Amino acid sequence: MPGCPTDIERRRLRAQALARLSSLAVRGATVALPDSSPDDARTYEQHQIDHVPRITRSITGRRCVQFLNVAGDRAVRLRTPYFACGFVSQPVTIFICAVALVDGCILSGLRRRFEVGHMYPDSSRDALIDMSSVCVSASQKDPPKEAEVGGGFRRTGASGGLVIGGGATGSDSETEAGSGYSSSSNGSSTMSVPPENCIHRGTIGPGAWHCYTVVMDGKGTEVRVDGRREEKAFAGGCGDGVLDGLTLGADHHFDFPLCDGGALEGDGEGTIAEVAAFKGRMDEGDIECIERRLMAKHGISPGTKMSPIEDEWGRQVQALIAQPHPWKLEGRVPLRIAARHHSVAWYRANKVTGEDLHVPRIGSKLGTGSSDW
Repeated sequence: MPGCPTDIERRRLRAQALARLSSLAVRGATVALPDSSPDDARTYEQHQIDHVPRITRSITGRRCVQFLNVAGDRAVRLRTPYFACGFVSQPVTIFICAVALVDGCILSGLRRRFEVGHMYPDSSRDALIDMSSVCVSASQKDPPKEAEVGGGFRRTGASGGLVIGGGATGSDSETEAGSGYSSSSNGSSTMSVPPENCIHRGTIGPGAWHCYTVVMDGKGTEVRVDGRREEKAFAGGCGDGVLDGLTLGADHHFDFPLCDGGALEGDGEGTIAEVAAFKGRMDEGDIECIERRLMAKHGISPGTKMSPIEDEWGRQVQALIAQPHPWKLEGRVPLRIAARHHSVAWYRANKVTGEDLHVPRIGSKLGTGSSDW
């Protein structure tokens, strides 16, 4: 048929895609790819624009993945096939170097809940400002069907969507057809929320680069941020479900993407620099060694006793500015913390790259519009 690529051309296009995404290789698994792939050469360029995430630079200049499309108006995600070793039971130790600027899921399972991110606010304040504490959650244990184990991708439908393995199993699984894009912004969200006894919360909110360390182990789950053990904001477990593969940049339902398409410059641009997952519970000494190496590599400062306090102050300032009249403030917030808020700060930097951002001065009349004040 005229216009249809040959097998050689298809392999060339796929090789080009893999080359562009070479930094996204998941060691021991496979390459993580967008939800769909182009059917022919004519749609290849548009596919890149719609579904392939940005490759940007972190504050240390290292390449990292920002889960927005080229236009910046759509959140995207990456997914691996099922692990070649099969489904991995808890405990699982996961290291993530990432920045979440608003609520969103950083990493989850492929077809099952195995989430790490900032989700499920436990207070009206955090729900208002979209800055929830770090939390982890897994589905209730549901042994995979035989058809799922060792399954791979198979194409279905005219639009080239992907179905994983032999079909969905369990309450958290779903069959995905079509383009593979479905987020809460397009009205098709399922918004699956786990029970409270399957959510383990910490205290640190989004807004900066962090080294997240999670040991998913049912009621023995532990969360560490920047080398510091997180105090439990809610003493729950995390469920006892298995890890079947990785979804990066969103949860497995695409309800909570890490990025917020169409946000202001520097806001909602969630980015991941590195992910490492290990079967079993690692010794604390080994965890600390890996954390030190990752934080040094990505320019992340170790956490201190002041880290959770300053993080809480920052969220208090955001709540004070976002909430309607009459304004309420719990406790006191230092002026130096309030002065950093982007609505009043005289100097701003992109929280992903560290690059300076233009800030309109108070009373500025350089443009056709008025100032921000």
